[in-house]
Amino acid sequence: MRCSQNSIMKGVAKALFIWTMMGLALGGCTTNSFTNLTPSQLPRESSDSYLVEMAWESNNRTILKETVKAYAVVDEKFFPMNRTQVVKDRWEAIIPVEDSASFVNYYFKVDYQYKSVPFPKSDSDLSLPYSLLITEDFDSLPVGDVIAPDQ
Repeated sequence: MRCSQNSIMKGVAKALFIWTMMGLALGGCTTNSFTNLTPSQLPRESSDSYLVEMAWESNNRTILKETVKAYAVVDEKFFPMNRTQVVKDRWEAIIPVEDSASFVNYYFKVDYQYKSVPFPKSDSDLSLPYSLLITEDFDSLPVGDVIAPDQ
């Protein structure tokens, strides 16, 4: 029985396809995701400092957790973020906003290392850009309160 070159190539292509699909199924894709937990607007603070928060999740099992560092970035200035003690993968930082500004643009950056042969490698992840609107807080009374004029 003779095999034609065409049937051998089809067999090789089929085997290659199967191995590729198995690699994708077993290896999977790694994803990193940001969730901005900061409200889109906050009342003006006399300190001109505002808390920004985010959650960063990754399904990459090779990340060395102790190397993860997060930053809030404003005008290309990096403000280190701290992990919260209570909620996993949640980070927060205080960012300054000029007292005359009515908004601030910012984004998040996460630096980390992951396992690799022969040495760990470094990588980073950037969030989408966000804006925080700073409002003048004239609406400090709860809804339904009545202000009585002075008599």
